[in-house]
Amino acid sequence: VLQNPTMRTYRLEKIVAVVALSLSMIWLLLNLFSNGLLLNKRRDSVTLASESIPKNKMKGSRTEQNHDFEMASYDPTHIELFIATNDERLRYDTKTTNHLSGTERNTQLTRPQILHFCLARRTHPVEGISHQLYEALLHNYLRQSECNHKYTAPLKIMVEWNSNDFCAPRANKSMPTHNPVKCLVILPTVDSALKFQNTTTALVNANVPLIVVAPTFVPGSFRPHTDILVSTLCYFELIGTTYSTSSTGHGDRSYLVTISVGQNSKPTSSEEGDGDVLNYLNDLYSVGDTSMDTGMMLSISTKSDELAQCWPDGKFKSIVQQLIGHLKWFPCANSMNVLRKSTFGIVPVGSSHLTTDQFNSFSWQIQLMLCLSSGAVPVLIGEGALPFPLAIDKELWARSIIRIPFHQSNETISVLRSTTSKQIKSLQYYGKMLFRRFFRNTAAYVSTLLLELSNRLGFVKPLAPQWRTVLKVSPSTNVPYYFSDPENRFTEPDLTDLSAAKQLENRQAAELNLQERIRLNPFWSFAFVPWSHSVKQSLFTAVILYYDRYNVLRHALFGLQNAPYLHSIIIVWNHPSEPDKFWLPKSYVPIKIYKAQNNSLNNRFLPLDIIETEAVLALDDDMKLSPAQIKTGFNVWKENRDRLVGFPARSHAYDSEKKAWTYVAGPSPTYSIVLTSGAFLHNYYLYTYTWDMPSEIRQFIDDKRNCEDIAMNFQISHLTRKPPIKVLKESYFPCHGCTAALSSRNDHYQTRSKCINEFINIYGYNPLIHTQVFMDQYV
Repeated sequence: VLQNPTMRTYRLEKIVAVVALSLSMIWLLLNLFSNGLLLNKRRDSVTLASESIPKNKMKGSRTEQNHDFEMASYDPTHIELFIATNDERLRYDTKTTNHLSGTERNTQLTRPQILHFCLARRTHPVEGISHQLYEALLHNYLRQSECNHKYTAPLKIMVEWNSNDFCAPRANKSMPTHNPVKCLVILPTVDSALKFQNTTTALVNANVPLIVVAPTFVPGSFRPHTDILVSTLCYFELIGTTYSTSSTGHGDRSYLVTISVGQNSKPTSSEEGDGDVLNYLNDLYSVGDTSMDTGMMLSISTKSDELAQCWPDGKFKSIVQQLIGHLKWFPCANSMNVLRKSTFGIVPVGSSHLTTDQFNSFSWQIQLMLCLSSGAVPVLIGEGALPFPLAIDKELWARSIIRIPFHQSNETISVLRSTTSKQIKSLQYYGKMLFRRFFRNTAAYVSTLLLELSNRLGFVKPLAPQWRTVLKVSPSTNVPYYFSDPENRFTEPDLTDLSAAKQLENRQAAELNLQERIRLNPFWSFAFVPWSHSVKQSLFTAVILYYDRYNVLRHALFGLQNAPYLHSIIIVWNHPSEPDKFWLPKSYVPIKIYKAQNNSLNNRFLPLDIIETEAVLALDDDMKLSPAQIKTGFNVWKENRDRLVGFPARSHAYDSEKKAWTYVAGPSPTYSIVLTSGAFLHNYYLYTYTWDMPSEIRQFIDDKRNCEDIAMNFQISHLTRKPPIKVLKESYFPCHGCTAALSSRNDHYQTRSKCINEFINIYGYNPLIHTQVFMDQYV
């Protein structure tokens, strides 16, 4: 065949055809194989997305600017669909674990580097303080649903003792020996504490991983560095979980110093402690002296008829009867009302011989809580360990109370009379901050307790939770839009980056001064804070509140096209309908829509996970600002990152006839409020507005549909003790051709005056500060 040219040519052509066919088959198989892998990868991406909702992938070139209103083309291949999950164990950001296998990833994600806990079964009645405590733990974002998983929560919490659900070590090969589960029992009442300690002494003394949190301990049962003595929950049992702040203002009070307590037994001369402090007060002043001239009301009841009035029928009498024979003294039932009339409140702690396992620590800690909640400055006479020493900064305690050594107790009154008005206001301010942050209700108590345990056990402080959003694809819009995850509203911390979180915590501790550290939220780590001194990115995110004025919004977006330093635009969609057939102009920066769950003005200040910059420009859809004005405002903010910097400004004044505060919208030489219809603020304040600010303020805003901007001014001025900054002298920025806004209602200004008075009642004082500074020279 090879010698025949014709046959040789035919044979070669056949070989080439076979080779070509083989190559084609190989190419086809490779394609099918790669497509199968791609499909698997896409499936994996959906699974991973169920653990965390990735940020939007849209990119915008800052050089390719298009300022016309041509409709942007919609390409569904550029937008991914992510599905939320109902599994609470898979709510972590996976951005650094995509290279791991499923088993490795689960192990990496669930390492107990952040303190997580699980709850034991509920055994208490569905009422009372135990029920409120259980509900607060149930809704805490550090809770995990399982207690028996190999890598899950290292702490099991039970509210009140349940011997059938105890977590003592058992012969279980699946449990890692290096990470035994600790059991923590919270005994919220004196009754539950005494019952537990009288029946389980052997168990407590045994070498078992049990931590007891109780308001008091019988002698010999308290274990230092293991158990926690805190009387806050008994304070809630006595006073209630909510307290009225209408009488806790920082104005002048009737008395300089007060105390109203009952003394069960008089200590002998050989005894030292808080009883000696009471004896000193009895000897120095006549009991029951209520003279306005002396400025003191020292009521120390000792006789049986006086004690009957001091502890009438009720919870105070019940606690005293339970601890009869142990308590030397206890506050009277009228202590709260008495302290609200006083600048200072005496807290008899006693001598250094008073140890934390004695019953009278319970007495003075209750008196301390009464002083803080009533607005009276606590004056601690003697030595004693303060509640939650690892959770509450000792410098914050030092700025909130006055401590007088026991051997100098005879100088108490002279020290108080020499305290200046400025010092008193500072003590009251930090005392109010301390109480609101750590003790105001059962939820605050739970957060404080978990922080104490986390610091004690050496865990890393978690990153602050963001408001979780889900990306949704809609062919009727040319921009992606997001909505709240109905199951998991909060994005939990990234457990794979805890070393960075620890470095962040250490760096901020080194960067921030004492006053800034005290103001910082202590429960979480933050990527950026207003008081950090390091150089950050010079971009901002515009957050626009929108309801139904579509044409007004389009013009607002057109006005932002030339704005320098703009990173992205987020439209907070408050309308109940979804953004169907919603088309926006082309933009050189990403435009994202957040579809809110409800129509609330508070939505404009949610710490959304799609906000990626420190600076936030809060805008109303009818606010018209030129690029030059925006640039000026942003430059001013960069020099004052802890302030609210904006354009429209208002003021407030006190009406002596009505004895109330009023909102001033007209021309004024000073201002104290910058409207958030156009204002720059730090991203950190979105967290404080949502998590720190009293929830009753947000509820009041929803009820009145007004005043969210006043609330933000209150919160920032409360934290910084600084006024806002107004850019430019213009106070009004009219929107010509706009339909009626909320400010056009007849009762708009009266409602805002009510808001100011209500917020002052809730804060206990007026944090707003007047100023005359206008930053027009930066134009």
